[in-house]
Amino acid sequence: MRLRLMVAIVLAATLAACGSEPAAQPPTPEPSWSVDCRVSGEVVPATDFEGMELPCLGGDETRQIGVAEGRPLLVTLWASWCRPCVAEAPELTEFHRLFGDRIDVLGVDTQDNSKAARYFAEDVGLTFPSLVDERGDVMRSQGLATLPATFLIDGDGDTVARFTDATLTADDLIAAVEEHLGMTP
Repeated sequence: MRLRLMVAIVLAATLAACGSEPAAQPPTPEPSWSVDCRVSGEVVPATDFEGMELPCLGGDETRQIGVAEGRPLLVTLWASWCRPCVAEAPELTEFHRLFGDRIDVLGVDTQDNSKAARYFAEDVGLTFPSLVDERGDVMRSQGLATLPATFLIDGDGDTVARFTDATLTADDLIAAVEEHLGMTP
């Protein structure tokens, strides 16, 4: 008898809950991260990224993946769902701090939700602009199946170094810049 009573109480409570309106959830605040993607001067498409013009993450403009006024470019493909990207983010930010006045740094958020990407960028402290590639066209154009991936492009638009492992450090990038571009921090 007790078992039937308990089942009836649970069933009544379940049915009562199903008929009620769901509790209103407070709205999730919008992420505040936004870094301007605009560059001064004409952007010449990078050889390995021709035709890649994407919207700016957190902005309304679009940008080609290319070099502006002959400045070298570091392109990094990342996503909020990519665990190695979390470890790599401080290394890229350090590189940007050291070379950002001489080498442009541009992220490409890949196959991601823009809101999640902006939260990620905010949480890890990205200091450089990023573009949005919802379908992963850039990744596929480079023959990649996984992230992260980073490319060093010289002032002529040619890729001179490519990093596709998950252990990239600022020191690795500095060594590549010294070797291929003759620059030191």
